[in-house]
Amino acid sequence: MTAYRYHSSAWIETALIDEARHRHANEFASALASLHLVKARMDRSDPLIEDAIARLEAGVRLERHLLDCGTPDLHGALLKLCALISVTRPSQPHFQLEIRQRPFIRDRTQMKLILLMAYELLVNAAKHAVAVPDPIGVRLDIQASQLVLIVRNVAAGRPLGSPPPGSGTRIVRSLAEQLQGEFVRRRLRGQIHSRLRIPFLLASAAGQPGSEGADGED
Repeated sequence: MTAYRYHSSAWIETALIDEARHRHANEFASALASLHLVKARMDRSDPLIEDAIARLEAGVRLERHLLDCGTPDLHGALLKLCALISVTRPSQPHFQLEIRQRPFIRDRTQMKLILLMAYELLVNAAKHAVAVPDPIGVRLDIQASQLVLIVRNVAAGRPLGSPPPGSGTRIVRSLAEQLQGEFVRRRLRGQIHSRLRIPFLLASAAGQPGSEGADGED
């Protein structure tokens, strides 16, 4: 196994971020309760209110999921993450998961870091994907004792070399390097491929390769 190395200050930073996410989830839940009261007082349904409630409910669940997904099954955690992102985004992107091996991660801190990095890649892909029938591809695999996550999407006319609008990509690259891994983003056959490769602390369980859609929740 490969032990993760964290800077001492990173633990304090992570704790503060977790506390902020927990507070945000509580604020979202409070706003959601207010929307439900407004809905109950209305004579007829309003599509805008219904949409706001659905997106806010998914937002609360997304924050909770990133704080603690409640499972060591990375496949299941990723599938739920994709479904929640799809509901919270106005464009409602469709994700297609391809699982080469089904890893089970017992270390909760490692699972949280993986999901946070995956969240950045998935949201970035959803933000820049062209509105085409092709879904955003997500592939999970284990290669040479490393966890590999690849996100593929069609870019919306943005040159690959141009700086991204946010700092999420730079943070993912920096964190991957701290974890003795790598993050690579490149254009390949008309798509943007974002590949995250990091050492893992997990017990892998044999799973059947396959694909699953994640444009909605169970």
